[in-house]
Amino acid sequence: MRKGIVTKSIVLVTMLLFIGAGVVPTIFAGDSKSNTNNSLTTFTSNLVAYWSFDDSSDVGHDDSGNGNQGVNNGATWVSDGVIGGTLNFDGTDSVSFSSPVLSQPPYSVCAWVKPESIPENVNQYILANGGEIGTHNGFFINIEWQETYNGDYSFGVGTENIFKGHATYHPATTNWTFLCGTWDGIADSSHIKLYVNGVLVGSSVSNPPVAGSVLNLIIGSSSNHKGYFNGLIDEVRIYNKELNAGEILDLNNILECKIQGGRGINLNITNIGPTNAINVDWQINVKGGLLGLINVNKSGTIDMIALGESVTVGTGMFLGLGKIQITIKVDEDTNTANATQFIIFTRI
Repeated sequence: MRKGIVTKSIVLVTMLLFIGAGVVPTIFAGDSKSNTNNSLTTFTSNLVAYWSFDDSSDVGHDDSGNGNQGVNNGATWVSDGVIGGTLNFDGTDSVSFSSPVLSQPPYSVCAWVKPESIPENVNQYILANGGEIGTHNGFFINIEWQETYNGDYSFGVGTENIFKGHATYHPATTNWTFLCGTWDGIADSSHIKLYVNGVLVGSSVSNPPVAGSVLNLIIGSSSNHKGYFNGLIDEVRIYNKELNAGEILDLNNILECKIQGGRGINLNITNIGPTNAINVDWQINVKGGLLGLINVNKSGTIDMIALGESVTVGTGMFLGLGKIQITIKVDEDTNTANATQFIIFTRI
């Protein structure tokens, strides 16, 4: 089931219309309005931090609600992210934090990146919290130039020696790439893993952590403010669990979901890529109304949503009056909106 979900538009006011002598009920919503405050944070279970970089006025905002606020040190907000806005790092910028955000495994660290340039023999760090420094614990994702690494993406955890899952995948400068590194904390074979565009490309052995504490998280450079990244970084997520291969594949695919009006509550799902989405499970629940009489549940599975395709599912018609709560769920992702219904009688 390949879908990472982002809700960019959601209708907050819904109207129930009775039209004409036949009294035909219709839920009317009008045009959907963009509302990033209602964005769906994918796989909210075990999500420690999520930076969408969609809000140009507060780029360091933690969309997970856990308060991991970042400070922007020169990165430029631009509108052409993989989803919504993103940050452009020019090789001297970073977003810094006052804590490591996550200091102990298990963890999963994910981000979309689009390098502008990859100069030879220069390590560029997408994010780190001490794992790349020999005297500290922590994790990092970077573009690596050393030993046999020739500008390859790399994820690692570090102690006195640096152990990493290494990808034999040379970064592309023209396309977005989805990176996700995981470690379950187990110190035996192949437990550090790196996924590129949803596919496992590297793994390695880890020794138990024996060196000092983790450092504060930083996005766009190494923990000691070296190896700055040049390019775009978007949709950074940190989990305190090891995401499995299926969950990472889900995150790699992005579905845009909108609640729309019509005869009932409708959910429009658009697959914006990068691959076809398979077996998309959906559910719509509507509750509330006067005396709590409204309780509508509809669910199903869409076999496939092709890249660029939109599919609409819905509850069908129902009657009601008063405030309602609309909850949509697509696999593990849930979003809730409050709305108000009005009954309007129109005579012909």
